[in-house]
Amino acid sequence: MSVGMLVAVLVAALLQGFWFSGFVLKRMRYATRLAGFALTAAPLIFACGWFAGWFPPRIESAVSFFIVFLAIFAFVSVGYTLYFKKVAGGYQEALEAYRKQAAEKRG
Repeated sequence: MSVGMLVAVLVAALLQGFWFSGFVLKRMRYATRLAGFALTAAPLIFACGWFAGWFPPRIESAVSFFIVFLAIFAFVSVGYTLYFKKVAGGYQEALEAYRKQAAEKRG
């Protein structure tokens, strides 16, 4: 079970680097990155769980896993986005404020 968790964490870290680092995918909306990450992470994490014996090998388990994974991912993503917009006013505004502050520090 521990090896399966380690593999799942490594896979999720690699996928996170692919979708969110900006090294591979240069210009993409954040929502698209989130959806891409969720849709690629779910099957790979499921495969780790399947081979590590996290749940019974039945089709109902597979369907339940995907529904729960995607529902939790969507809930957390939407909740964080709403919270961030309320606190920071949005990603673009926060980025502009950061750039302005960095420019003021430089000169």
